[in-house]
Amino acid sequence: MMFVTGSLFEGETINMMPLFTQADSGVFAGIVAVLVMVPFLFVGFDVIPQAAEEINLPYKAIGKVLMMSVILAVVWYALIILATSLALNSDELAASSLSVPDAMGSLFNAAWASNLMVMAGIAGIITSWNAFYIGGSRAIYALAKAGMLPAPFAKLHPRYRTPTNAIFMMGFLSCLAPFFGRPALVWIVNAGGLGIVLAYLFVAISFVVLRVREPDMPRPSR
Repeated sequence: MMFVTGSLFEGETINMMPLFTQADSGVFAGIVAVLVMVPFLFVGFDVIPQAAEEINLPYKAIGKVLMMSVILAVVWYALIILATSLALNSDELAASSLSVPDAMGSLFNAAWASNLMVMAGIAGIITSWNAFYIGGSRAIYALAKAGMLPAPFAKLHPRYRTPTNAIFMMGFLSCLAPFFGRPALVWIVNAGGLGIVLAYLFVAISFVVLRVREPDMPRPSR
């Protein structure tokens, strides 16, 4: 909120010009470059239905929570992009490796502001890690329960009723992944974007198929 409000007072609209840059490959190529990353921004919303069995809310309310979370995220992403474009001009953006922290430092004219934004980014990564723990382990549990993965991954903790082995597996992979370095992580993110698109497609197809195969299934959300 400091970043967004700071940009409204200290940012300059002239920095937003031109709205589209005419690169050699054209405007369309720039739009496609952004669209390639967009699917990865939607990772996290899938955790809500994956954890739905453990959410202490009516199923109808879960649907509303899911829609509201998507709307809030869209607004949040748009505000961050707006603030960055108000704070830095096109040359400064091109020279920046971490544009949002640099924009924060420019707005407040202080190194501490840039470092604060870096810390906020690290905190955001940790929250994503939590989401992977919850969503990934529940997805592994569901696959194991359906017989598509080894049965031990479907084991539940006797007291907490959480998928213990699946959580340990996700924890191990999550701790191991950073040691492969930036090139491997970038490759995983790029490949993951395609996987996410396919996953959302299959979910949509499954929704239609279930209408035919399970017409009497309880459906609290229309």
